[in-house]
Amino acid sequence: MADLITSDQPFNDLDRQLLARVAELIIGQDPADKMPPVTGEQIMGEILQIAAGFERPIRKGLQSLRSHADNEGLGSIADIPSQALQNLMETSQMRSMLRAMMQVVAQAYYQNSAVLEALGFEPRPPFPKGHELEEGDWSLLDEVRQRQPFYRKT
Repeated sequence: MADLITSDQPFNDLDRQLLARVAELIIGQDPADKMPPVTGEQIMGEILQIAAGFERPIRKGLQSLRSHADNEGLGSIADIPSQALQNLMETSQMRSMLRAMMQVVAQAYYQNSAVLEALGFEPRPPFPKGHELEEGDWSLLDEVRQRQPFYRKT
């Protein structure tokens, strides 16, 4: 988040609070506290950076949440109870925002070095060293190999 200049950020403070709540709905708190919280400063900074590239569906979703808060007589969208927020995120109006946020949150969270270390991975890109994979059962592909081609040869 240190690389971001506040004026470059397309989301205001209230939007950022709500996006943090949505991120918590997507990746909840680890009950064993072994995984870093998604709302940690470094992870949320990355989420906000990536979310700037998905500004349109996220803004549209935030506007829907604001109108819901107004219709329900809540002081602000930050006052929406967690269960109500979860129910709202599952509506068709919020589908594009939720889809965008799921992509943003997963990308930011699982690329974070603290998360990778908690999962037992070295916090580095997978290449050029690569990661060791267990040898699988290649016979599972036999059915696919024996299938007739379904594409047209050119």
